[in-house]
Amino acid sequence: MSASIASSVTGTRPPTPTTAVPDVVRPYRFQWDPSNRLPGPESVTSDGRGVDAIPQLGNLNLNFSSTNLSLGSVPEEWSSAKHGFNAISTVLNNPHKPQDPPKAHHPLPSVPPAELPRVRRKDFDPYLSSISDEWARFETAHRNTEAGPSTPQHLPPLDSVPSVFFSTDFSLTDAATFAAVTDNEDPTSLAHSLPLIEKLSHYADVVETHLTHEISERSSSFFAALHNLNHLHAESTQCLTQIANLRAMLEDVDDNVAKRGLQVVQRETRIHEIREVSVAVEKVSSVVELSARARSLPWHEALDVVDRLEKSWNPPVGEAEAEGNGLSVPLSALDAFSVLPDHLRTLTLEITSSLSTELSSALKTDLFSRIRGSASEDALKRTSEPLVAGLTRTKGIREAILSWREVALSEISTLVPENLKELPQPEFLDALRTTFDTILKALDALHVQGIVVGQVLQATQSNQETLQDDFTDLVGSATELAHSSLAKIVSARADKHIALPLPEFDAFFSATWSFVISCEVACKRMVVSLRAAAVAQGKTWLQAFHQSRLTQSAKLVEDELWNPKETAGIVQTTVDRIVESAVRDVKEDRPMKPAGKMLQIEERNYFTVHATSDVLLLLADYLMVIVNLDMLITDTMSRAIEFLKAFNSRTCQVVLGAGAMRSAGLKNITAKHLALASQSLSIMISLIPYVRETFRRHLSAKQAVMLVEFDKLKRDYQEHQNEIHAKLVAIMGDRLSAHIKTLKVVDWNSPKAGVNDYMELLMKETVTLNKVLSRYLAPAIVQDVMTQVFAAINHRLSGEYAKIELPSLEAKERLLADARYLRERMTGMQGMGGALQMLETVVQEK
Repeated sequence: MSASIASSVTGTRPPTPTTAVPDVVRPYRFQWDPSNRLPGPESVTSDGRGVDAIPQLGNLNLNFSSTNLSLGSVPEEWSSAKHGFNAISTVLNNPHKPQDPPKAHHPLPSVPPAELPRVRRKDFDPYLSSISDEWARFETAHRNTEAGPSTPQHLPPLDSVPSVFFSTDFSLTDAATFAAVTDNEDPTSLAHSLPLIEKLSHYADVVETHLTHEISERSSSFFAALHNLNHLHAESTQCLTQIANLRAMLEDVDDNVAKRGLQVVQRETRIHEIREVSVAVEKVSSVVELSARARSLPWHEALDVVDRLEKSWNPPVGEAEAEGNGLSVPLSALDAFSVLPDHLRTLTLEITSSLSTELSSALKTDLFSRIRGSASEDALKRTSEPLVAGLTRTKGIREAILSWREVALSEISTLVPENLKELPQPEFLDALRTTFDTILKALDALHVQGIVVGQVLQATQSNQETLQDDFTDLVGSATELAHSSLAKIVSARADKHIALPLPEFDAFFSATWSFVISCEVACKRMVVSLRAAAVAQGKTWLQAFHQSRLTQSAKLVEDELWNPKETAGIVQTTVDRIVESAVRDVKEDRPMKPAGKMLQIEERNYFTVHATSDVLLLLADYLMVIVNLDMLITDTMSRAIEFLKAFNSRTCQVVLGAGAMRSAGLKNITAKHLALASQSLSIMISLIPYVRETFRRHLSAKQAVMLVEFDKLKRDYQEHQNEIHAKLVAIMGDRLSAHIKTLKVVDWNSPKAGVNDYMELLMKETVTLNKVLSRYLAPAIVQDVMTQVFAAINHRLSGEYAKIELPSLEAKERLLADARYLRERMTGMQGMGGALQMLETVVQEK
């Protein structure tokens, strides 16, 4: 089938015209023989003609290669095995890049200009001689082809090939391109495929013909470039040969001259170094002996040895000889002394540990001497000065102070006896005060030691600020440790302290609080543990103290029989102290005043009862608490107000509520009971301002707002007292109602001498009330009460008199006699006025 296709193709179009090549043309060969060099064509670079000077070749066999040259005609240095294949086709075409199909109008790649050396004409003689035979054959062939045309006469036009084949993106995989090539016909059909194959073959022949023609036209330029490349190859080979010769010469000079001279210099240097090492070994032995002997020396001499060796370890450049070891190199450069730094550090640590122990021992001795009161700052300074100086040299002063810190805290912890918990209160208080004094002396000793050591450090020009802070921190830590131990002991005795009376608890609390303040001043900061324990125990004691007094007060009021009692001297003295406390704190004991019938407050006198007198003594205890325990001022004030409220409430219950009839066994509550209860309230009303002022003096400006509670308390007492007075008026009102009932049943028809019984009994009770009130109450209060009583009598009797129907004149006289009797008996009583004649007027008008 392929034969038929070929015959059909041959029969459909004429073959591509070609030019016959003469038989005399032979393969082109290069011959490189300088001795047979003949004159040849001038260099393309010598006459300026360029590649166009080479004659056009008509029929040229392009199948020649340098492989056809005879063996030895080209030097081995030009072999591509050594320098690579440097043909122009290889230079222009990257072998690692796939080649694009040739394009009819694609320009040849540009060749960068080579920097060729300037050569002479005679330099080409060897080359021309080597190609003379080939050149002769070339000229013969050229003469034979001059008669014929240089180019084919009838080249098929390139326009006959459709432009789609010259497209840069030509690809038969593209549907549009494939349709244009096949003319939109089915290429699988035999009727269409054969003409299509012939057409494509014709297009290929046209393109091939034009490519052959173009190559023929450019063959002269190619051979000129090849000539130049060969020449460059020869020049580069010669250059490489010269470079190889120079390298060989340099290696010979290096081996025979330079290296031998260098060996001589190195050996002379080695001899000099050996001599120096020999001398240094002797000096090193002395250094080793010195370092070994340092342990047996006193610490200050040992430190001198350490300093010398440390300076010799890595001295500044040029100063090794001046350091005293005689070595011209630092010790750090010698392997024999690689462990010397560790040895020196160990020796320094041993000296530091020894000095720290001695310093701690000296400070400990000074501490206990100061506690006993037999220490001297000069002695401490003399003892510590050499030790501190040594520790400064070893840079171990801080570690020494930290070591002393542990020793000092351990000794401080032993200053607090463990048996304090079980001692009776008197022995405990004495032992506690002794412990407080010992700890304060110890803290003062630590403070003085810090000052002395700081002075010594300042003399050595050391940085003593940080170390002074360490001593200050030591004082604070010792204070906290002592307070923590004491707080545990105080907390363990809380049950015993709560039950203490005020003087004994005051002695304990005052001593503890004074110690806390002194310690905080010494360490310049607040210490919480003992402070908190003391305050908490104070509050607990105050609560127990308050609860005890509330119980006592309630019991006293409930058991009170409300009879007047002589004022004991201690009661009067206590009241005077309460009054004086409003101006200043009263702590000292004052002479006892004599007993009296009435209690005197300033210029006013009051009757008192047993319960009130004892309650006044209990009230004074609260004031003693704030004078002695000023840390509990606000808690004490609130409890004092609660105590006074409880007394007021309890008094109201037993008097107005008739609670005394049950608790004290009274048959009834009389006017005397009410009057004495009113007197008790008056006493409290009079003392509340003094109590308020006492608390005000101890309160801060912000706490003073709490004093308003005293004003409320005073109003409560006054309201209670007014209720008692109203009770007196109510009692007389009840008696008046009973007498009015008697009045209503009087028989006015039967004659009777004197006044009626109701009037006689009413006046007797009224006079008795007036006498009782006048005896126990203030005149103003008596007048106020009696005025209300008289007003009630007049009002009630006037109404009853107006209702009575008198049967006769004798009955009117009897009623008028009752009115006159009332006026006569009330004349002179407080609260009486013109209203006494009102009843007589009512009777006369009947």
